[in-house]
Amino acid sequence: MSDVLMDERATADVLKDKNIAGVGTVKPLAEPEVLRAAQEWLGGWYIVDHSACGNADLPATRGDTWGFVNGRAAWQEKNFVYGNGDVWADDFMSSSDHYAASNLPAGFDGVDSVVLGYIASHGVTSGSTFTMSSGGTGHGGCTVKSTQMSFGQNDLRYMFFSTCQSVRNVNPGAVWFRTAKGVRAIFGYHTNIVDSDAYGKYFFENWKKTGAKTTDSFLDASWRVSHDQSPVAAWFGPDMATAETSRDNEEYFQLDAISGRSIAWSWYDARTLDRGLQLSMAPIMTLQFGAPRGPEGAAELVAQLGSRQPVEIDETTLSGDNVCHRTRDGAVLIYNTRSGSIDLTFPAFSSPSIVDFSDDEAVTAATEYVRGREEAFRGLKVDVANTDVAVVASDVRHSMVASADESGNSTDPRVKHVTVVFRQTVDGIATIGTGGVIEVTLNGDREVCRVRSVLREVVSVARQDSAFDVAALQQRAEERALAEVLAQPYVNEGRVLKTEFGFFSADESIVQSTAEPSFRVLVEMQTGPFARIIEKIYPAQELAG
Repeated sequence: MSDVLMDERATADVLKDKNIAGVGTVKPLAEPEVLRAAQEWLGGWYIVDHSACGNADLPATRGDTWGFVNGRAAWQEKNFVYGNGDVWADDFMSSSDHYAASNLPAGFDGVDSVVLGYIASHGVTSGSTFTMSSGGTGHGGCTVKSTQMSFGQNDLRYMFFSTCQSVRNVNPGAVWFRTAKGVRAIFGYHTNIVDSDAYGKYFFENWKKTGAKTTDSFLDASWRVSHDQSPVAAWFGPDMATAETSRDNEEYFQLDAISGRSIAWSWYDARTLDRGLQLSMAPIMTLQFGAPRGPEGAAELVAQLGSRQPVEIDETTLSGDNVCHRTRDGAVLIYNTRSGSIDLTFPAFSSPSIVDFSDDEAVTAATEYVRGREEAFRGLKVDVANTDVAVVASDVRHSMVASADESGNSTDPRVKHVTVVFRQTVDGIATIGTGGVIEVTLNGDREVCRVRSVLREVVSVARQDSAFDVAALQQRAEERALAEVLAQPYVNEGRVLKTEFGFFSADESIVQSTAEPSFRVLVEMQTGPFARIIEKIYPAQELAG
């Protein structure tokens, strides 16, 4: 590109925010001299304003991309972040995705000038082609297609698409084989996704935890935003075995190019269970949560949740709001100081065994496990008069894996782990959102290999004498959510996908002191060829008033 074209972006975020602070800490156990022979450059793009191309805006995309870039490890460097009209389709096309740019730290621009790329925008896959929205009509036009991309001929090794329908969970190689020219992995979504500014931030929060793998960090970031979508992590290699090894084991970003002849991918697939919690009338009440207790007693907690035999903590590392404990036998306990959540992973999580038992068997085994360890979960035992707190099996999540090559050879999809999600209930009303849960994961050997709890401890309940009609307020919530989405410019149509009622419980990274009965409504908006899921949360008392 000419100097004139580069000068058009002189006021973009790449220059205004190049000295932004708060890049976080080095990931525990890093070995710089082994893992980073050259600079790990990051590049980000976001598009809030899609009006130039006649599509609905995505307000959360700026925070999404900046959350990723600002969450990076201390050894990684930002090359650029471009927003809105400065996101050029040309920068993703194979003929113009790497070019000299003396105004940038790396000296080059384009998607292939960075090791890690992250974009938040609209996207859709049709047949064997992915189409992504760019920032405007100039510099290549409003869209760019996967058939025009060629990733990895220069520096790009990892590409993150925070868009809808970017990486299918049914042979993603059908779209991405032709694009893979050295890139090691592509991350995206099989489904439409909830509009959120948290994906990028959550990825690096997860990735910096002791022992975290890159695949799990991405899938779990999506899970922390919403349980109603399917994230996919797709890895390349010269053969399926190599691609599978990278998918299952890679923990640090690598700089070497890799052949794209084979692909191995992992994804989450969840379904909701019948909880039997149908309410016609619900009371007006507010839960008060206690402050998170300290991370004391880590060894005792690991023993309670594990074999009940004494364990020793071998290493403790601080990572942002997370305190990471590694035991001598290889288990890792993560304690979040903002919410009091715990995430315990046992060595058996890495077992190569495949799940061949039913979901009903998984629910039975997980239920027995929780019942036998209730004292270990803060939030199950409460000392509040006339208040019943329990947990109920709510969802089952499959961690799926598969692989294929360019010649058409493939493995059948397999279940690597099955996770049973239990929701906290207070007087028969369950939590909604991604908090208020206990998650018990089993491997193919039926061993509990991971336990995660985002329960908050109820210390008091404020009740009013009145109650409300749940069905009537649900209809009001859905009508309001749909009207708000349809009122946005360039929205062609919308439909309510799902409505949940309960105590809204926030993610593990959020300090939450109260909760009240609320409705969570998911609306799918259609805008031109693209779609997005919009999440609306309405307190029941607000709707009733």
